[in-house]
Amino acid sequence: MSDVQRIAVIMSTYNPGNEAEAQVKTILEQENVSVELFIRDDGSAIESRELLKKLAISDRRIHLTLADNVGFKRSFMLAIKAAPDFDFYAFSDQDDVWSPTKLWKLIQKIQLEESDVPVLGLGNGVVTRDSKFLSKLYPNIQMYQTPMDVSFRATYGMSFVMNKALFDYLEDEDVAAFDKFAHDQLAALLATLLGKIVVVDENMIEYIQSDRNASGYKETHNTLFKKLSLYFERFKDWSDRLSQNLVEVAYFLQTKELTAQANDILEVVLSSKRTIFGKLKLIMTPTWHSHSLPQNIVTFILIIKGRV
Repeated sequence: MSDVQRIAVIMSTYNPGNEAEAQVKTILEQENVSVELFIRDDGSAIESRELLKKLAISDRRIHLTLADNVGFKRSFMLAIKAAPDFDFYAFSDQDDVWSPTKLWKLIQKIQLEESDVPVLGLGNGVVTRDSKFLSKLYPNIQMYQTPMDVSFRATYGMSFVMNKALFDYLEDEDVAAFDKFAHDQLAALLATLLGKIVVVDENMIEYIQSDRNASGYKETHNTLFKKLSLYFERFKDWSDRLSQNLVEVAYFLQTKELTAQANDILEVVLSSKRTIFGKLKLIMTPTWHSHSLPQNIVTFILIIKGRV
């Protein structure tokens, strides 16, 4: 069994209910992998912490840290920083259900790539509320390939598996300072800049929506008019995200050993700040596009206006 891969599952909790027991059970019962669960509790009430203590006592593979409340973004980043060395890493919510082969199938997909390339494995699933089907988790999962794809589309951490090459970047002290990003957004962005995202389009997760969700599923808007209306409502948010966060990440990458793809993106981003020709080059760069015409239109407007 020496070829069984070791994987650390990282969970941040806040006032979990009894549904957390079902989530933990599906993590510990994953097949064909050696799994350990690292929980950072983000200042839950006493009764929730008692539940977590009970779970931790029940299985030596559960490692529990009871900590002060810092919010789910910072809590996940602190949990990431504290994680020991493993072959692979995954994130978990506190109230979902995983299929028994979720981790193994994503690891198999990741292992088709070179081990030194940062790779994020993305699995699909279903979204439910009160046991009723709402949607596929990723209706267009193949469209998660570029920095723009993962900036403009929701990413869900419990659908991720990462190799160590990618996780090492998440642990970097400078990366932890990007507090506008959630842990899953940042992991997906770094994967597109430094390596790649691979997908397994199978239902591996039941993503359960409830009032306990700190972040959650975003309903799709079906008509072009509704989509365009939503895009322009979010114009300022996207402008801030593009002009501050992505460029901040690009400057951070200047101090790292980069892939050719990341170097190309970095050069284009920085040149776009200086001249109109740089802006046009950015518009023409395929790796800077998203797989959506309306989103590309908004991006191009922001670039020309100098907001990127």
